[in-house]
Amino acid sequence: MTVEVIAVTSTTSLQETAATMAMHGISGVPVIDDRKAVVGVISEKDFLSQMGNNNTHSIMHVIVQCLSSKGCVAVPMRTGCAKDIMTSPAYTVVETTPIFEIASIFVEKNINRMPVLDKNGHLAGIVTRADIFRSTL
Repeated sequence: MTVEVIAVTSTTSLQETAATMAMHGISGVPVIDDRKAVVGVISEKDFLSQMGNNNTHSIMHVIVQCLSSKGCVAVPMRTGCAKDIMTSPAYTVVETTPIFEIASIFVEKNINRMPVLDKNGHLAGIVTRADIFRSTL
């Protein structure tokens, strides 16, 4: 797992959330409260679904919509914050969860990352599909 986790709060603006994800080259972040408890996860998929319909799963669908309409489909999101589009509750695991169990959850829930909680329920790290893959090499 990655222990230096990039996270946002539920009141972080969507513009700041997207900029943070872009700056760090990541496709999703945990959303935490002031006690570092995970309240959700926000990912590229969450942004994409807000900019189109629920069938929009790629940036190309968004580009097509932008090019065929009279404006950017992201404009309505300018005033939003993370809690408006995050997936909640988040699927989480604890530090002692076996790798095979994490991999199974990824497949079953069709997700790409899960926050890892410490014994007090606070954010301790994040594990991704790439982490699982690297662990098998």
